[in-house]
Amino acid sequence: MKSILLDGKSLSKEIENELKQRVENIIKKTGNTPVLATILVGNDLSSEIYVKMKVNACGRVGMKSLKVHLPENTTTEGLLNEIEKLNIPIHYIE
Repeated sequence: MKSILLDGKSLSKEIENELKQRVENIIKKTGNTPVLATILVGNDLSSEIYVKMKVNACGRVGMKSLKVHLPENTTTEGLLNEIEKLNIPIHYIE
């Protein structure tokens, strides 16, 4: 059986380069920069690190990011209200 060596860092870089080109095309076509919005509820360190990694990735491919951090005691209704606020056309988010 033949072994296959996977180079995760190289593949990741290749995918990010492709995404960067796609983001550039979206910006050229629409004049809008894609945004990744994240909502964190509470203070979970591993979730905060994960979101930070996604924010950094967005920057590398030319996207914007928007972080919403809600307190631990946020109700379902409060969370749904925040989600609804994010469901607006991108040109209103700055």
